[in-house]
Amino acid sequence: MTDSTPVWRRADGVGWTQEGSAAYIALPARTTPFAVIRLSEVGAAIWELVDGRRDENEIVAEMVRLWEVDETDVRPTVASFIEALASKGVLQPTGH
Repeated sequence: MTDSTPVWRRADGVGWTQEGSAAYIALPARTTPFAVIRLSEVGAAIWELVDGRRDENEIVAEMVRLWEVDETDVRPTVASFIEALASKGVLQPTGH
């Protein structure tokens, strides 16, 4: 883990379930009356890696290992995923 990238965690009050290779996230009521986001197989894999212990670089490294892809291919996907869900209040930095 590097000091320059935050460690991300799932926000309190976020419900989720996995069905097959997809995952579904229920957004907290504080951000919207009610909404569910369906994550693709790749999104579901990233979601599972956002565990409050890994920073973005570690998530990228694990995706490279698990999916056998180039870092340059997966890094923008991970960054976009984190940015999009953080903007909706679903992911938060841990403060580490």
